[in-house]
Parts: sequence; structure tokens; C-alpha cells
Amino acid sequence: MAQTESQSAMASFQSRSQAWRGAQRTSWIGLVVTVLAHVVVAAALVAYTPLRQLLPTPPLMVRFITPVPLPPPPELAKPDIKSPEKIPEVKVVKKIQLPKPEPLPLLLAKTDAPSPVSVAPQPEPPKVAPPIEAPPAPSALPAPPAPPMPAQPKQVSEVEYVRAPQPSYPVLSRRAGEQGKVILRVLINPQGVPEEAQIRTSSGFPKLDEAARRAALGAAFRPYREGGQPIPVWTLIPINFSLEG
Repeated sequence: MAQTESQSAMASFQSRSQAWRGAQRTSWIGLVVTVLAHVVVAAALVAYTPLRQLLPTPPLMVRFITPVPLPPPPELAKPDIKSPEKIPEVKVVKKIQLPKPEPLPLLLAKTDAPSPVSVAPQPEPPKVAPPIEAPPAPSALPAPPAPPMPAQPKQVSEVEYVRAPQPSYPVLSRRAGEQGKVILRVLINPQGVPEEAQIRTSSGFPKLDEAARRAALGAAFRPYREGGQPIPVWTLIPINFSLEG
């Protein structure tokens, strides 16, 4: 029984609280709707042109300001212009011409002229004989002229080696089986040094010809003499390249 009463009381309290909440919610909705309606009506009234023309407008106040005349500018004091002072006149005094002085007479005194002085001639100094120059000492006898060098080096068939040519067999020529004989025409200067090597007869292979030429330029010779004097000469040098032996 007691439980039934408490449940009924709780149900009545809940129903009353729901009713109060619904009433409060309805009052808030009505307030918002009312405010929105006022705002819409006010905006429509302001936008309506005939109504806006009927509204009183504040009067415009116009006031004219009269200009105040300015005082005239003060007059400037005029400077006192005095008359120019008179310049005193200057009196010109006449020039007084003095008489020219007369020239004084010149008095010439008579003097006795000096008698000429005679000068005796002086004796001439004795003539001195010029010194006798000694004959020049005999100079050293000139060296006999060297025999003329020939215009072109002569060709000889035999020369003496100081260091014989040492040709190096090219590796590529050896692998390719190249061999042959090269005859060179060599120019030997008076010191026995080969200056030029020309290929007279080729082996048929450029590498062997070049190796022979380098070997000839690396040799040394005894100077070739003619009449006791060393002279340059041409000579022929054969170099043989052979794979046998």
C-alpha cells in the first residue's frame, strides 16, 4: 500500500515537472516570435518610401558671415633725398717756364804728349833638334794561314770507328718477321761526331730504316784528316737486320 502511494506521488511530480517545462518552453518560443515580428515590421516601415517622406526632418541652419575689412597697409616713410653737394672748383695755376741754363765752356788743358818708347828686339831662342825616334821592335810573326776548308764535304770510303753503331731490333718487326739491309749516308764533322744520317738504300720496312738511322747517329768516329787538318766527310755505313743467328 505504501509503495503504491509513493509511486503515485512520483508520477504526479513527474507530470507536473513536465508541464512546467512545456510551459516555460512555450513562453520562450512566444517571446522569440514576438521580437522577430517587431523587427520585421520595423524594417518594412523604414523601407516604405511614402512613410519615410512623412517623417519629420531636422531643419538646416544656414548662417552667413559678413567679411571684416582689413586695415590699409601702413605707408612707408619716404627717404629724404638731399640735393648733391656741390664739388668745389679747382683753379688751374699757369705753369712758369724757367729760362734754360747756358752751357759752360769747356777748358782744355794743354799737356805734353809722351815721347815714344823704343823696344829693342829680343834674340830668337836657339832651335832644338827633334828627338830621334827609335825603330819599332819587330812584332811576332803571324801564324801561317789555315788551309781553306772545302766548300762541300768530300765522300770517303773508309772511316775508323771509336764506337761502332749498335742497332736495336724493333720488337714489332721481329714478331712480324721483317728483315733486310739498310745503307746509310752519314755526315761526320771534324770532331768525329755524326751530324746527319740519310737512308741511301732502304730495307723495305720503315721501322728497320728508323732503327738503323738512330744507331748511326749514336756512333762515334775518329776525325778524318787531310793535310794534317780534320775535315768533315760523307761516308756509307751498312747495317743488316737478320732474324737468323
